Amino acid sequence: MKNYLSISNKIEWLLLIILKSILDYGYFYWAEVYDSREFNFDVVLSKYIFGWVLTFLVYKVLLYKKEIQIFPIFFLVFVLYILPCNIYYGLSNQKTLFLLFLITPYIIVLLSIKECSQKLIPTININKKYLLALIGLIVFIVIGNLFYSTNGNFIINFRKVYEFRALYDPLSTKGFFGYLNIWTYKVFAVFLLAFSIHKKNFIYITISLITFILLFIFTGHKSIIFSCCLIFIIYVFYIFSWNRKLMLFSFILAFIGLFIIKILFDEIHPLSYLMRRLLFVPSMLSFSYLEFFFNNDFIYWSNSILKTFFNYPYEYKYPAIIGNYLGYPGMNANSGFISTGYMHAGVWGIILYTTILSIVFNIINNLITSNNKFVTISVIIVPIYTLFVISDLPTTMLTHGLFISIILIWLYNGKNNEKI
Repeated sequence: MKNYLSISNKIEWLLLIILKSILDYGYFYWAEVYDSREFNFDVVLSKYIFGWVLTFLVYKVLLYKKEIQIFPIFFLVFVLYILPCNIYYGLSNQKTLFLLFLITPYIIVLLSIKECSQKLIPTININKKYLLALIGLIVFIVIGNLFYSTNGNFIINFRKVYEFRALYDPLSTKGFFGYLNIWTYKVFAVFLLAFSIHKKNFIYITISLITFILLFIFTGHKSIIFSCCLIFIIYVFYIFSWNRKLMLFSFILAFIGLFIIKILFDEIHPLSYLMRRLLFVPSMLSFSYLEFFFNNDFIYWSNSILKTFFNYPYEYKYPAIIGNYLGYPGMNANSGFISTGYMHAGVWGIILYTTILSIVFNIINNLITSNNKFVTISVIIVPIYTLFVISDLPTTMLTHGLFISIILIWLYNGKNNEKI
C-alpha cells in the first residue's frame, strides 16, 4: 500500500511538471513564435527557477488542505491563475515582490479555511420547486429583455461579438438589468444546468442548454459558453471523486489538443482564447496593475464607497488607465481582487481583502456538503474565478454575483423531503 501511494504521489508531481512545462512553452509561443505585443520573453534564470520552486511549494500547501469541501475550487484557481502567474513571472522578468503579492493571499485564504464537523450556518426549509420556478422565471425575463433590446438580432460568429456587444449592450443592460443579466449568466443559468445534470433529467438539461445558447446569441459574451463547458468539466471531475491526477491529466490533454488543432487546421482562435486569453492575459494584467500603482497614487476606493472622503486622483476610470498604460487606448483592462486591493491601498488593501475573503470562503466551505458538492461548486466557481481574475472585491460581491451565489447555495441546502 505504501509503495502504491508513493508511486501515485510521484505520478501526480510528474503531471504537475508536465503541465507547467506545456504552459511554459505556451507562453514562449505567444511571446516569441507568434510575436504577440502583449508579452515579452525575458528569462532570468534565478527567477525562472524560483517560479518552479514556488509552484511546488504552493501545490504542497494546496495538498495540505485537500480535505476541505471547497478544495476543487482552489485546485482550479491554482491551475487557471496561480500557475500562469508563476509562468509569467519566470519568463518575463517580473518583480519577485509582485509575485509574492499575488501568491500570498491565495495561500493565506486557503490555510484559513477550517473544516467543521457540524454546520455552523443554520439551514432554511424551502420548497425547492418554488426556488427552481423563481430562477426559471428570472431567466425567462432576462432572455425576453435581451430579445426585446436587440429587436431579435443575434450573433453566432465569435469574431464579431465585440461589434455586436458595442451595439446592443447599452440597450440590454439599462437599469436593474445591468445586474440581473450578469447574475443570470454567471449564477442562475449555471444553477439550472448543474441541477439538471445532477438529477440526470434529459429534458431539464436540454432546456438549460438552450438557455445558454440564447443567452450567448443575444449578448455575444463568450464567457457564457465558457461557463457552460466548465459545468460539464466539473461534473466529470465530480463523478471521478475529484481525482487530482485525472484533473491534471485532463488539463494536459486539453492544452496539447489546442496545439494539435493549430497544427492540423491552422486555426489559432481556440489556442488564443483558451491559453492566451484565459491564462496569460489575466496574469499580465495583474502584474501591470501592481507595477503601475507601485509607482503612482493609490485611489483609496475614491471611485466608489469612499468617494465622499477621497478625491479620485486620475482623469479616467482605472481600467482605462491601465489600458492606456499598456499601449491600448480605449481598452478597459480589468483585474482581480489582489491587484485591485493593492490599487486601493497598497499592501494594506491586500491585507483587508484577504481578511474579508478568509471569512467569506469559510462561509462557503461550511455550506458545501458531500451530497450537494457538484451543484454548489458549479454555482460558485464562476464568481470566484471572476474574483481572482477579473474584478474588484465589492464589484464581484454585487455585480458579478458572488453574494447572490452564496445566498442561492444556502437556500438550496435547505431541508426539504419533497422530491423534484
